[in-house]
Amino acid sequence: MTASLLLVAFGLFSASSVVAQQPRTVVAPLSRIAQGELFTAAMKIGIGSPPQVVTAIFDTGSSDLWVPQAGSALCADPQGRCSGTKANDTGAFDSSKSASFAAAPQPFFANYVNGVEVFGDFMTETVSFGNTSITNNTMGIARNGTLTAPLVSILGVGPASLEASVVNRQGPGYDNLPAHLKAQGETTSLIYGVYINDFRAAEGSVVFGGMDAAKLAGEMQVVPLIGQQQFQTDDFIIAWSSFSFTPGTGGGNGNGNGNGNNNGGATDLGGRNLPAVLLDTGNPGLSMPASVIDRIGPAIGVTTTPDGTNVVPCNSGDTGARFTFGFGAASIDVPISMLFIPVGAADAQGRALCTLPLDVSDGPVASLGAPLLQAAYAVFDMENNVVGMAQAKLNATETNIQELRPDWLQGRRPGRARRDLPRAPRRRIR
Repeated sequence: MTASLLLVAFGLFSASSVVAQQPRTVVAPLSRIAQGELFTAAMKIGIGSPPQVVTAIFDTGSSDLWVPQAGSALCADPQGRCSGTKANDTGAFDSSKSASFAAAPQPFFANYVNGVEVFGDFMTETVSFGNTSITNNTMGIARNGTLTAPLVSILGVGPASLEASVVNRQGPGYDNLPAHLKAQGETTSLIYGVYINDFRAAEGSVVFGGMDAAKLAGEMQVVPLIGQQQFQTDDFIIAWSSFSFTPGTGGGNGNGNGNGNNNGGATDLGGRNLPAVLLDTGNPGLSMPASVIDRIGPAIGVTTTPDGTNVVPCNSGDTGARFTFGFGAASIDVPISMLFIPVGAADAQGRALCTLPLDVSDGPVASLGAPLLQAAYAVFDMENNVVGMAQAKLNATETNIQELRPDWLQGRRPGRARRDLPRAPRRRIR
């Protein structure tokens, strides 16, 4: 079966939206970047003329691209990573060395849930990545701020309505990077496919304006965004319908003693009141209610070390145990071994111990980040306000790029279009 026929067989593509000749897509590799003991997706981008390469966190949970100014107070901070002389340095931008730099008469400010705040100005610059280079891209250049974590540039690819200047009522919005790609004709849509891939592998990829069909291990399901209707925000928020744990051969308890129900070996961890979920590639963890986290421990056989760390033997992931996240029609299996973080200690039997990237978030919206999304292929669609999700084919080397135009759903948009609803003022979830 050809690639185009395969995609049409999914029931999601029309002949006009699957373009066989010269698709207008931009493909770029996604690398990994350490955030403490955790990892998240990142992308190398060239800023200026000639390009100065920086590594930026690829973030669906924010909407601004910014880089630190070389030699600034921000770079001089102990958390700075600007010099490029250390293995974990992520670089900075020297505006004086770029022939295409143009300052913009508007201050730039962005803040994040981990407490990081950066200040500077807007600029327009040439941005190069993957197989393209775009000119006059509006972005921030940061010079000062508060760093509670190592300094890393941010490539925010969320909806333009959530740009910091709009949310903080500091000024008008602008075409952020996905919108600018479309405006310059590099893509035909505000749609991109994300393949983070197993963090133990070398890299993943992003396809702006399309997706890579070779990276799907199953049928893609389309899930509606619910942020605008329920939370007055355009964030990538979807309904979280189920969450369970299935032990592998000889692994985990699998007996329902996690205060959940056991059904054929799978332990229900979610209960009946799971919150909505923000799909956030910039989050290196899984942020969920304490009640859900409390069910995980007994289900997977967690013990607690003297310093209070919840751990499991690292080799317990060798049994095939997995978490399953349900989002309506979409279901993503995450092998528990993909989530393990070594703690540098062993139990009485000499087995290395690991922990999981979990943190408590008891608000109305949980945040499932890179640890979940490494097991999924996700299509973020700002044209139709949906997310397409499929099980990812891990460590796939094949490539089959498909352009996705705004009409790629051919009438299969889930749920009723709610354009008749009044739009309340937007607010940020992150």
